[in-house]
Amino acid sequence: MGIMTAHAATTNKYSITKETATNGTFTVDKETATYGETVTITTTPNEGYSVDTVKVNHNYANESATTVTADSSYTFTVTCVNSITVTFKAAETNSLILTSSNIISTQSAYGNYDSTVGGVTIKAMGCADYGNGIQMRYKNSVASAVYNTSATPKAIKNIVFTFGKSQSATAELTYVAFGAASLADTTTGAAVTYDGTEHTYTITPDAATYTFFKFGHTTTSGAVYFESVVINYVTA
Repeated sequence: MGIMTAHAATTNKYSITKETATNGTFTVDKETATYGETVTITTTPNEGYSVDTVKVNHNYANESATTVTADSSYTFTVTCVNSITVTFKAAETNSLILTSSNIISTQSAYGNYDSTVGGVTIKAMGCADYGNGIQMRYKNSVASAVYNTSATPKAIKNIVFTFGKSQSATAELTYVAFGAASLADTTTGAAVTYDGTEHTYTITPDAATYTFFKFGHTTTSGAVYFESVVINYVTA
């Protein structure tokens, strides 16, 4: 028998192998490395996907790599065997983006439209697009409105309205309301004020549990145009 009192560090290089990934790709900063060295893995999910797991099989253990930056980079410590497996999953949807192209099927015509955007059913009532985005008005005692008839997948954090750059300086032609059920019959809510200088306005609900929204034109004459309306979801 004997007692080992020292160990000479090896300078051997060990291979870094990559298992085939689907719905994304990944790279490593070293193809070979010495025992104990750090290797960085950089992942690139396909559009609509995010990283699920990053693991390294060392034969004796299956190690989860450590996230080191916000740009989907990971690290692990090299041993004699280093086989990397990265899996990707469908990315979570954190917002619903409404534009004239996805809620108004017939351009240059005021009318009522049904659509499904991001799995949410949308009704656009009395809306049009004459080249300025989602166009809303109050005419013949009818006010334009947009609302969902199926719940958003997550609670609504806020709604961001982006007015068309050619919008006239007109205040309080739009309202927005939030609720726990369909708001088809709602005709009032918080005013969205356009002052002619800023083009983006954010409206936050009074509770972080609502999954229904409605925005529409008030009963004041005039027209309003939106480049987009983004419904952001609570992510926490």
